[in-house]
Amino acid sequence: MTISTYAQLQTAVANWLHRDDLTAEIPDFITFAESRINSDLQANTKETVATLATVINQSYAALPSDFVSPISLKWLASAGSIQEELPQVLPEQLQVSTSSSSPSMWAIDGDTVSFGEPLDQAYTIKLRYLGKFALSDSATTNWLLTNHPDVYLWGTLLEAAIYAQDSENINLYGSKFENSLKVVKRKENRSRSVQLRVDTGLANGRRGNILDGQ
Repeated sequence: MTISTYAQLQTAVANWLHRDDLTAEIPDFITFAESRINSDLQANTKETVATLATVINQSYAALPSDFVSPISLKWLASAGSIQEELPQVLPEQLQVSTSSSSPSMWAIDGDTVSFGEPLDQAYTIKLRYLGKFALSDSATTNWLLTNHPDVYLWGTLLEAAIYAQDSENINLYGSKFENSLKVVKRKENRSRSVQLRVDTGLANGRRGNILDGQ
């Protein structure tokens, strides 16, 4: 069967388990599997961009629910303008004021992005960040489930086997889970290697020339 949504994953796991008494625990098994996945996979599989909800005269914006760590933050001064990247500082380094203004810096403060000063208007602010894989009834799919559903399936079945103290299937699904993770990591490493080579060439402002060997 196709496994591309949270509900389909739960159904697939139930079919593989051949047990009706563990159906209620399947969401927990998925959560535990995601904990393994999030700690094992490298960063660029989880990079994402979110538009933060900003409000006039408010000095902060809520972080996305799947936020782990920031990469960059950009803002648009007005519609049609070029996105500008803002510098990140520590919370204690923010310029705190009661006068409203456009953002000039930002900091991660608890579960918010803080600007120190209230915004003079609701700006379009985009946060690039490392997130975590976290399926739910409201977040029904993600990059990993779409491209590598086997990682989710074997990881969830492994957690079910651990719960049931089924040593044979712990070994079986543990091996399948590790192998499926290795496939994702190999693809990720190739993608990262290509990106670094391209970025280096662009940064040097040079193009290869097959006639002079460069």
